[in-house]
Amino acid sequence: MSDLLRSFVRALANVFHPRMLWLTFTPFAATAIFWGAILWFFWQTLTGAANGWLEGWALTSARCIACSMQSVFCRCMR
Repeated sequence: MSDLLRSFVRALANVFHPRMLWLTFTPFAATAIFWGAILWFFWQTLTGAANGWLEGWALTSARCIACSMQSVFCRCMR
């Protein structure tokens, strides 16, 4: 039993080794910085494109939502 406990303690010590922490968190940090920069510079473009796509789609356009509030079937989908 002491060998098993000793192996867990050694594994825990290896997990918190600085090189292991560096190799674990560097990809997460690099990815967060990359996607953060993409969103920082292109947020307006991305939301505008998504808004245009959704407005052009029959189920989410404002005209269709107004029609569906007036009647059960949406006239603009016919």
